[in-house]
Amino acid sequence: MSDEKWKCPKCGAENDSENAFCGECGTKKPERNMIIGQAVAKQEKKNEASGEEKTQADAAAEKIKKEKKKRGCFGCFGKLIIILLAIAVLGFAGFVGVVAIANGISVKVVLFQLYGEFFPAPKAVYIKGHVHGQDWSYPSDYKMDWNEAVKYCDNLTEDGHSDWRLPTISELRHLIKECPKTMSGGTCRVSDKCLESSCYSNNDCYCSGGRSGIYSEFGERGYFWSSSTTRSDDTDLPCIVDFSEGGVYCGYGKSNNFYVRCVR
Repeated sequence: MSDEKWKCPKCGAENDSENAFCGECGTKKPERNMIIGQAVAKQEKKNEASGEEKTQADAAAEKIKKEKKKRGCFGCFGKLIIILLAIAVLGFAGFVGVVAIANGISVKVVLFQLYGEFFPAPKAVYIKGHVHGQDWSYPSDYKMDWNEAVKYCDNLTEDGHSDWRLPTISELRHLIKECPKTMSGGTCRVSDKCLESSCYSNNDCYCSGGRSGIYSEFGERGYFWSSSTTRSDDTDLPCIVDFSEGGVYCGYGKSNNFYVRCVR
């Protein structure tokens, strides 16, 4: 007995293929071509539905295509601009890096020289040089008290030289720039020959104005020790330079911790 069924076209009842008449209403089994015709009709209906879905998908794709065309190539042009800008920035950064490495200068220092306050210099910039007829060492990597600073310079060997020492306050003032009052020869009276409290009890020994980091020839900020100590007041109170505001001060205890640059 076959598992095939045929559906009665009158009542819709399913019958075994061997039955010549419908078991429900007695309608005669349709001929084979009629059954095939029904199947074809169903497939055509299914194809028609599928065709409608395809038409909708094509319409959506066409809409997206038209929108892109309406925008023109602005999107492509915008991407091109971004790529060109990125290449320019990377190229400039590479150039700055090469210049900095070739001259032993911090990249941040180079950027600071170009853009000022947009790139504030760090407190201790790892750069050295020749200023006012003297060689200056790299700054210390860490802060230390005054006695340690003296020993640090006495024991320093750099560039094949071992005759480094802690600078006097007059020498350290040679590294100040952009502050006429405290630059070497300025109205600030503190010097190797004037270390009493009367020499620094005025307002001429610092600059202020929100320009921190521009007062050093090496582009640094922070306090740096000098070897000069106050005379008649207290020999235990050295003088320092604060490159954050171009200040020259005396009276800080030797137990404080500041940065060091040695001179020769």
